[in-house]
Amino acid sequence: MLIFRQRKGLRSLLTVLLVVALSAALLVGCGRSGGNGGGGGGDVSGYEWLLADATLPPLDPVTVRGNGPEDWRDEIIYFVMTDRFKDGDKSNNPPSPFYNKSSDTAYHGGDLQGLRDEVDYLRRLGVTAVWITPPVENNICDHTAPQYTNYHGYGARDFQKVDPFLVSNTTNDGFDDFKAFVDHMHNNGLLVIQDVVVNHMGEITVYPGQSDLWGPPFNSSGYPAAFVSDYFSGQSWVATERVMKPSPPFDNINFFHNCGPIAGAWDDPVQGVKGDFYNKRDLKTTDPDVREALIQAYRKWVETGVDGFRLDTVKHVEEDFWDEFSPAIRNYAGEKKFLQFGEVWKGAHSDLYRYTQGERLDSVLNYVLYFRIKDVFIGGGSTSALTDELAGRENGGYRTAGIAGGGAELGANEVIVNFIDNHDNRRFLTEAGGSLPKLYNALCYLMTTKGIPCIYYNTENDTTGSSGDAGRKDMVFAPTNNKTFTLIRVLAKLRRENVALRRGDMSVLKDSASANSHAKFFAFVRHTGVSAENVFVFVNASDQQITQEVDLGGYAQNGDVIRNILYAEFNQEESLTVTNGKVTITLPPHNTKIFKL
Repeated sequence: MLIFRQRKGLRSLLTVLLVVALSAALLVGCGRSGGNGGGGGGDVSGYEWLLADATLPPLDPVTVRGNGPEDWRDEIIYFVMTDRFKDGDKSNNPPSPFYNKSSDTAYHGGDLQGLRDEVDYLRRLGVTAVWITPPVENNICDHTAPQYTNYHGYGARDFQKVDPFLVSNTTNDGFDDFKAFVDHMHNNGLLVIQDVVVNHMGEITVYPGQSDLWGPPFNSSGYPAAFVSDYFSGQSWVATERVMKPSPPFDNINFFHNCGPIAGAWDDPVQGVKGDFYNKRDLKTTDPDVREALIQAYRKWVETGVDGFRLDTVKHVEEDFWDEFSPAIRNYAGEKKFLQFGEVWKGAHSDLYRYTQGERLDSVLNYVLYFRIKDVFIGGGSTSALTDELAGRENGGYRTAGIAGGGAELGANEVIVNFIDNHDNRRFLTEAGGSLPKLYNALCYLMTTKGIPCIYYNTENDTTGSSGDAGRKDMVFAPTNNKTFTLIRVLAKLRRENVALRRGDMSVLKDSASANSHAKFFAFVRHTGVSAENVFVFVNASDQQITQEVDLGGYAQNGDVIRNILYAEFNQEESLTVTNGKVTITLPPHNTKIFKL
């Protein structure tokens, strides 16, 4: 206060400086730059309409979800790396040195209680289903590199126990506490999807007699192998690192291929299926006893009430395994619309849809769209790639009668799971060179195209990071003064309020291959036949403003007025009048507009 008693000139200068500082603070608050991880640039030109929530709107009343979804197309999945979300119960944290929040490869303490604590945060974001990383008991670390822990859950020691680092009560091998978590999420309106691994377990075996005891060169004929706990019997680190034998029947060394690790031939039909996934020991899933053991182990998880499985490393398991496993799980789930979708890391629909044939998986992660989104929204590719991706889903290869939804059987292409980044790939914002407009544009497409959108945790916080551990930063809970959070929340609201954006068909109106079209312009309509609800989406993926004339293809009539429902959420009005079946739309760089009759 003393400062304002100085002479008039100094007081005026300080007033100007104060105004500048406040203006900068407001810009940072509304156009945040890298909320977690030093993310993207603060340039959000073209998004002046996007106003961050200063206060949060009230939550909608809870609809209990114990019976699963009515239609999976209505859902928005939130994929969370459980260990990096929130440490809700510090008493179950691993001992030092495995617990180290300053290390990307150590445990950070996140657990199921942390998810329970933040259920309102998830609801405010607008997501409706939470996909958690594998909750089975893991080895603590890789003995060949103990600084690399299995915080991520993909290094199983025992499929038939809940990892004690995730639960507060280990009674009944932790299943009582896990079921209480599932019930809590259901009672708060959220579905639960469990990440499942059947291809491999953790580093629980060694190869005696080989120069590399832990990973000799791949040999399709196999090697003699032994459990770590047998080979190093009596050594204290075996218990410390939790590499004891798993529960029967997985305590049988013949349950594993024992061929050594895959040596880069990830798509080879022999090596890619029989080889260890890095140091994760490959299960002999061709063996009927192994198949039955896996089915029985995961039936126990179905009993907890989870609503679906995401299946890991699907292409590294022989295809006919899914002819047995998937229908067995589906039948055990009964009348519940239990979703099974798999990770097939391939860039063509012809490689993905094989795994949905017959009674195999209900769906897959849409890696084809992932690559196309990066190409179009980041790399400068033409928007006809998006049209081609949609056509690839509709070419008849995907199973046409899958899980039920909305009173009808849904094909795998209807419930395909779309994403823009995940735990195995570089963060989208890093790929985009820190461009928030490119991130916003990609999110708009993710939330309006056909399929089930999946948001990777911390995307709403502008998180950056390279592939793997560096992209799995601790969660930040910043729902206010956060443009990205607000955008996702509003897009989720639009999906919730417009059935066409969830269940409608999709027709491309204009792309780079259309006459008189900019190479980075894309327009489509989501439409329903019964209620005749039509939502028009216009996309500019270029670095410059675009003005385009678009034929609405009969989805609107002459004289109709279509209204920008995205801008309306921010109290801004924009409308277009249909003339000769067409409208003319102007879009800022890297921007999307959503209109409705």
